[in-house]
Amino acid sequence: MADKVLRLVRIVDFENPVIGEEESKFGKIRTSEERLKKLKRLREDFKLDEVVAPGRTEFEKLLLLKRWVRSRWNHGWNNTNPPWDAYEILKHAERGETFTCGYYSFVLSECYRSLGYQARRLSIRVKDTEYPANPHNHGHNVCEVYSNEYNKWVLMDADKNCHYEKDGVPLSALEIREAWLNGEEDKVKQVLDEPKFVIPKRCEKVPEWDNEEELKRQFMIFNRHKIMPFYHYIEIIDNDVGKPRIRWTDKHSPPQLMYNGKPYPQDVVYVDKKDEFDWKMNRTHIALECEDSNVVTNRLRVKLTHSMPNFKEFEAKIDAGPWKKVESTFIWQLKPGINRLACRAVNIFGVRGPESWVEVEYGEWKVPD
Repeated sequence: MADKVLRLVRIVDFENPVIGEEESKFGKIRTSEERLKKLKRLREDFKLDEVVAPGRTEFEKLLLLKRWVRSRWNHGWNNTNPPWDAYEILKHAERGETFTCGYYSFVLSECYRSLGYQARRLSIRVKDTEYPANPHNHGHNVCEVYSNEYNKWVLMDADKNCHYEKDGVPLSALEIREAWLNGEEDKVKQVLDEPKFVIPKRCEKVPEWDNEEELKRQFMIFNRHKIMPFYHYIEIIDNDVGKPRIRWTDKHSPPQLMYNGKPYPQDVVYVDKKDEFDWKMNRTHIALECEDSNVVTNRLRVKLTHSMPNFKEFEAKIDAGPWKKVESTFIWQLKPGINRLACRAVNIFGVRGPESWVEVEYGEWKVPD
């Protein structure tokens, strides 16, 4: 009498995020050919690949690009108001013009996008902005970039040439705000980079500041507590995935009716849920099912979905093998014991999203029939 073979297939561990309806929309986004040409020109003419080449990790590359943008000019106001075009702003900077924080955040965001990273610009402000005592020194502009290494938004301030960390992990603007309001500013490290911020000697735009000593005093106010008080109000003013202007609100930061002595425009969407402000993207979900719906075998059907804008292809790694291109649906053949499958999405720029993985146990037992 032949022995009967019993088979077991089960998932024993995983890091495999479920991609909801809103997040899945990012995977359908395609940048227009006209915009791609513009980003390509920025990337190639300013040799941005060479700028980030020394970076050993993605995060090091993100820091190198921030450092490079800061090095293009010093903070100042003696500009001729170039158009909001990163290429043109950088050309004006080559002629010796200087610009404020908004230009830094815009140029850095566009440089990140030219290399295939998702970036967005934020306006941040101190608590007293309805009718501030110092109307020219209560706000700031910064950039956030989506880190695939950390699977989160990370703040990059090209003007101050810094980012922030807590317990060695880079922070988003919302995380900086939480630390400040929770009295944990001492736990946050402001990581300053070279070249350092240079206090300008003149400020023709604001006559009452137009002397060196007053500018030093104003930037001492700005630098107080590592600039963290400026993260009280946070608003996403620019992104590349079709989201509206989004403002964070809660009991500490209620919706505003006035801003700097004037009615506050109500053209912003207020949110109080973190996943609506710090949305996730670039992720891959691995769905598994038995190949045969009637019999358990060592073959699983893998179906992949993603939330990667400008998606190009999937890559997979089985156990300790190399990463290889795969289709969105393929068969995974299991060996006895523990099997590991890792998958990730890749965009048209060659940027790879966060890794998702599952571990599956497969076993066979012979029992008398």
